Amino acid sequence: MKTTRILYSFFIIMLFSSCFQEEEPIELPQIGTNSMTFTFEMGSDYSNRFYFDLSTGAVPTYSKITDWDLAFDNRAGSYYVWLNSSKSMFAANTGYKEFDIEPDINTLQWSIDIPSGNPDSNAIGNWADFSISNPVSYGYVYVIDLGRDENNDILGFMKMKIIACENDHYKIKIADLNGSNEAEISIKRNPLYNFTYLSLDSKTEILIEPTKTDWDLVFTRYSTAFYVPAFTPYQVTGVLSNPNHTAVAEVDNIAFEELTINDVLALNYSEEWDAIGYDWKEVDISNGSYTIFTDKVFVIKDNLGELYKLRFLDFTNSLGENGFPKIEFQKM
Repeated sequence: MKTTRILYSFFIIMLFSSCFQEEEPIELPQIGTNSMTFTFEMGSDYSNRFYFDLSTGAVPTYSKITDWDLAFDNRAGSYYVWLNSSKSMFAANTGYKEFDIEPDINTLQWSIDIPSGNPDSNAIGNWADFSISNPVSYGYVYVIDLGRDENNDILGFMKMKIIACENDHYKIKIADLNGSNEAEISIKRNPLYNFTYLSLDSKTEILIEPTKTDWDLVFTRYSTAFYVPAFTPYQVTGVLSNPNHTAVAEVDNIAFEELTINDVLALNYSEEWDAIGYDWKEVDISNGSYTIFTDKVFVIKDNLGELYKLRFLDFTNSLGENGFPKIEFQKM
């Protein structure tokens, strides 16, 4: 998960340069009579983040992608700290424990969170011995690259030490790289939510996601990685699944209208967060237009075991602006 910031910046520029091109209108497929459609107004800058509940066909909550920086795991036995990859954030372990040292960011090995949700793809990683109920920190100082805002402006760096997680609270120390603005923050673990979110700017907890049983999918911009010809982080816009026992399978050989419950019972379902991901569309770099793969159908199993089929219909609004994904979905 290591890369250079120069290569990363090149791909970010390429991505944003393609976001402002107009798309030729296309004829949408016929909508099934028993299905529902929904359009998510993420915006041409992809700055809006929407949580969606298939059972109600509604958005329990939405936020700006810049509202938070770190997500602290609330799941039983899990103590990972996740970056806001919507902002192209990076993390690096300095390898030392003295908090008053000013890090040299040019010598660090940077990592991102891979969107599968697998713990071994977490940028901060095992900051403590997670085999005990109240993890005691190894004490290393991390540098956090705060990424970029919705205007692609650089947000700077902070350093952080995760001190412990005890009595259902994470305790961290943060400061600017030169040691100014040092603060200690306590973040409460709340089992009703997958994560507790923190804004490093305000140094306060932020309510971002609905309770973990009240949503299935989140429509958002996030970081992923390409591995050819070498590991390269990249910003994409797509869909991530609820980590709370939401599973996804993909069907390519049966049309949405024809897909029945008997077709999906034996599918291989994945609980990786990016099982739906971003590649239900394809961009033409030359003009910024998108082709939507309407024949690609996803089957989502929610945390109650209910099954829904879903496909994407569009990514562009009536003004030709990208960032407005439209879905068709139906309970099976």
